[in-house]
Amino acid sequence: MSFRCTADWSPAKSRMGSRNRQGLTLMELVVVMAILIALASILVPLFPSMIERAHKASEATNTSELTKAVQLYQAINGNYPDGFDLLTDGTQLVNFLPSAGAASPVLFTGDTMNAGTTNVIGFNYPMGGYVSAGPLTTGGATALATAGIVNLYPLASGGSQTTPPTYTGTMGWTPTFNPYASDTPTPLTTTGTTLPTVAYVNASGVLRANMATPSIVSGSPTQFVLFGVGRYSSMVGTVIASAPNLFPNDAIHENPAQVYERFGVIFQLEDAQKNPLPYAIFLGACSIESDGLESADKDLEGYYKSVKQVGAP
Repeated sequence: MSFRCTADWSPAKSRMGSRNRQGLTLMELVVVMAILIALASILVPLFPSMIERAHKASEATNTSELTKAVQLYQAINGNYPDGFDLLTDGTQLVNFLPSAGAASPVLFTGDTMNAGTTNVIGFNYPMGGYVSAGPLTTGGATALATAGIVNLYPLASGGSQTTPPTYTGTMGWTPTFNPYASDTPTPLTTTGTTLPTVAYVNASGVLRANMATPSIVSGSPTQFVLFGVGRYSSMVGTVIASAPNLFPNDAIHENPAQVYERFGVIFQLEDAQKNPLPYAIFLGACSIESDGLESADKDLEGYYKSVKQVGAP
């Protein structure tokens, strides 16, 4: 009796079958997962600071470009851009500006704050308490008009301190993209009692933003005025394509449907002796944050402070 092996087996075919095997073994899967976990443990803690650094870099770029755009417009036209956002409804600060729950840590003598103003989030101090509402003075209006700023756009107001005002226009309403009470600006006059309420920046806020030196700061509550750069600015369509949007670092104020997220411009209206200037002086553009105003230098400073830097050996 003879036996025959009918199994068709050979070492070559065994190796071929091994090569055709699909998937990972349990050991290989464990190794891959261990590598991914190790990478995640390194990268995940860096994400918040990476996002903050990206925001700061974007803000610094936009602030610098906006400052250049104002200067370019002035060089071409002989006057500063017109049609800025008033940041008030004409009588008081609107209730959807970025705000913080604590007042400014440094206040110069003579500074005032509208401590009763809150925004949709329910905080009490617009821009960290560095900004307050006040009527535009006759001297300030003259300085602005001489510089070419003769039309300002009031923002919508109303509603409660926890609900944004409603807007019935065809474009709908959001605090950032369509915050206007009307498409008609408020013309500035230098006489009479019809001057609007504007957003003044106290001296400590201007210094905090690195936009002035102590030699030109007096502490007068009407020395520096802040305007927003919105879609009605005369710069739009001329020296800039559109009004840039701001991306704050704190999560509460990262929703443009709840908080005004535009950049601002600061003008000096009085000298260090509190005398009205004959011509408003442009100090620069700034990002409007919940804890204050920041120039390009201040944004870059925040960029480098957002994560620990690697020192040289």
